[in-house]
Amino acid sequence: MAGLRPTVISLEILSNGSSQMAPSVILKTQTESYMFNVPEGTSRFISTLHLSPNKLHDFFVTRGVWDCMGGIGGLLMTKDAQDKQLVRLHGPRNVKEYLTTIRPFMDADYGNAQFPCSVEERTFENVKFEDGTLTVFYIPVFSMTDTAPHKLDGLEAPFIHTAYLIEMKPKDQSIDPMKLIKHKVPKGPLIGQLKAGNSIKLANGDIVKPEDVLMDVTEDFASSILIVDIDNIEKIRSVATNSNLLPYFGADQTKKLGYVVHFSPENVIKSQEYQEFIANFGRSCLHLIVNGSGEAVPMIDGPYNNQRILNQLDQHVFPRLYPDITGKIHQKLVAPEENTNVLRPKTYEKYPIRGNALSQDSYFVLGNDELDERMTFVPELKDEIEKFRSEASSLTDSSESQFPSLSFLGTSSACPTKYRNVSGYLLRLSPSSAVMIDCGEGTYGQMKVLFGPQITDDIMIHLNAVFITHGHLDHINGLFTIVEQRMKAFENKGISYKPLLIVCNQVVRRPFNLYSQNFVRLEKVVKWIDTTVLSRPLTPERERAMPQNQRPLRLPDKLWIETVTAFPRELFNPEEWNLRSAKAVFVHHTRMASGFVFETVCGKKIVMSGDTKPCKNLAVQGQGADLLVHEATFEDSFAKDAERKRHSTTGQAIQIGKEMGAKHVILSHFSARYPRCPVLSDQLISSGNTAVATDFMVADWNKLKVIDRLASIYKLLFERELKELVLKEWQRKLKLQEDQEKRKSPETKDAPQQKRSKAVA
Repeated sequence: MAGLRPTVISLEILSNGSSQMAPSVILKTQTESYMFNVPEGTSRFISTLHLSPNKLHDFFVTRGVWDCMGGIGGLLMTKDAQDKQLVRLHGPRNVKEYLTTIRPFMDADYGNAQFPCSVEERTFENVKFEDGTLTVFYIPVFSMTDTAPHKLDGLEAPFIHTAYLIEMKPKDQSIDPMKLIKHKVPKGPLIGQLKAGNSIKLANGDIVKPEDVLMDVTEDFASSILIVDIDNIEKIRSVATNSNLLPYFGADQTKKLGYVVHFSPENVIKSQEYQEFIANFGRSCLHLIVNGSGEAVPMIDGPYNNQRILNQLDQHVFPRLYPDITGKIHQKLVAPEENTNVLRPKTYEKYPIRGNALSQDSYFVLGNDELDERMTFVPELKDEIEKFRSEASSLTDSSESQFPSLSFLGTSSACPTKYRNVSGYLLRLSPSSAVMIDCGEGTYGQMKVLFGPQITDDIMIHLNAVFITHGHLDHINGLFTIVEQRMKAFENKGISYKPLLIVCNQVVRRPFNLYSQNFVRLEKVVKWIDTTVLSRPLTPERERAMPQNQRPLRLPDKLWIETVTAFPRELFNPEEWNLRSAKAVFVHHTRMASGFVFETVCGKKIVMSGDTKPCKNLAVQGQGADLLVHEATFEDSFAKDAERKRHSTTGQAIQIGKEMGAKHVILSHFSARYPRCPVLSDQLISSGNTAVATDFMVADWNKLKVIDRLASIYKLLFERELKELVLKEWQRKLKLQEDQEKRKSPETKDAPQQKRSKAVA
């Protein structure tokens, strides 16, 4: 069976690029799948297509840019340790080198920061890839004009893009029992001979050939597919004149393409030359435009349904998400239409290639009735919500502005979950000034979901700086997208570009520099503020000899630095930014990890802990904070795990808030064991000023007292989930008790001795 070719194959749209994730498509069979472009967020969303990372071993990248490959590292880390099958990276050079370099930056919460599989890199120079299901021809995409900035002659391989021509191998034919009867073939070894492709001679002298008894072949919907991504119209000739594609092209076609998937940008597709390129494949070829121009649909139900519940508590703290759709989101088979051969598919739509995939239709539902259902099972919840709503207006501080406003874009630790993305926070200091604290993989997509694409572009224009607490990938892997999308926002609005400040330690710069050197030159569009702790102070003579921007900001005897003193004067204006101070405070996590203490011009103080164990230094430097956002990765009973992984428990975070004298505390960065709501301890509820964050919560300054009241609501609202956590904790303690008893029992103690005795004998 392992050698049989698949009988059901479909082309599925993982993302059309219009909502939370850059474009990506998957060629899916019963046993193996092939992914074309692997953007940020892939590991979080592939489950909607009923795919596991263990079924993905071939990643085809069209261009060496982050939108096409930013999700590979996260996807490989989620593979099962038992999946040792070789993974092939098709496309640009140096992707493997980049993945190898960033491996040490994987959060220790993943476990061993090693990819469980071997990785092979295959560039266009390998010509093609072939397995039992298909053959993929690599088509180099480059400019053939002498005036173009890059030519094939002498061009470095990383800058050559790749299109992919996929030819499906014909499916295996099966023996037809009715034809065996017709030709009077007896049971036994003769049938085996026919299956092996050999003719046989019957007892009566008749000759039976294999084709005489094979089932009739059902023609595939499509036997060939082209995946193309042309970012500059000057490069189209390299594809149109490629020898592998010529049989499918123009008036003298000898082969027919079933589908062409166009990742090419809209301005290129609309050009006359590109339209002629499309027309040359004939009317029977179906063109799928997958470039972000199609209809936007939600990609995951968890956060949308969660936000709809919470939106009924307070529509300002929990705004509706983009796109705001109610009903079923289908993953359905789409039949080609007769009146057009150009489509802009939705995310999760699928197109037939072979066999009947209709039975695999599935969907998730976005509704507004989950709160009513929960109130039915917890009657006292309704009264508590009504009380909260009546108090919310009086708790909203009319004397305060909306700003500063903190948006929670990612509140999970280490890896994304159904309800939470990894770390990312947007601090809007005023309507025209914002900074970001950490930006894990998918942060930009989270911004689009919270604000919509237009407002996201506006925020990007006003985003002045990104503060990175430490170099783990769940805090930095979204940085490239933030930088690139910010550049596009300036370009789209016709505004002169202003460099983005990145405030971080030197560890964060390593993956950024490697990406810039090998793929997209981003080093010139950012300015670095290095918070690194040096191993020893410079002598006064050496320091005077160094340029000002290269001098160390922090010395070993100083546990914090004021970063704004190093901000370029041409970019930083305290009044325009509404930022007087931004201290980087040394905390207990990785080497050189920092929390940040921000102070606005009018004296409002916001403290972001980053990842850390309980840290006295943070409590001292954050004294009198108006708002503390502190990590609370574990519940209190996991104190040993928190200590080992250098994180905090809920109780420890609350205690730091007390020592700091923080007026309001919001807990975040929760372990995946708390998918929807962490354990709400009595200490948390009784504190009166402590809340737990959810993705897409917006903490406007005048709403902080409202947010303080949410924990008591959550106790009832998420009663079902909280009871499940209690049950799991009981089971865990019982297991620990059983393990301790086994270790104490005489039989267990004697077992190693008995083994040793047998070995000696």
